[in-house]
Amino acid sequence: MKWSVRRVLPGIVLALIAIQLVPVPRSNPPAETEVAAPDPVRAVLRRACYDCHSGETVWPLYSRVAPASWLVAYDVPPWYYRLLHREARLSPDDRAKLREWTSAYRPGAPGSAR
Repeated sequence: MKWSVRRVLPGIVLALIAIQLVPVPRSNPPAETEVAAPDPVRAVLRRACYDCHSGETVWPLYSRVAPASWLVAYDVPPWYYRLLHREARLSPDDRAKLREWTSAYRPGAPGSAR
């Protein structure tokens, strides 16, 4: 049996239509509180973290078309997410701000909030 585009194309088109029926969770629960952080730290969190770790996820148009919708819904692991989202990459300065902020709230650290 010889493969030809005319024989395979209808099956591919049908498969692409069928995969649109696979549901993808897109929950975006509203934030109940704001992170208690200084403005520079909050700016880093908002730019690099909020798209996945808040109720402010931005769902682009292509997030509604499979198979792109599957990737968008499940691209939260940092190494994978950061490949496509440059804004989520932390600079050395960003890391220093976050480190300083989190160390101030470490239990048992001098001057930590209780």
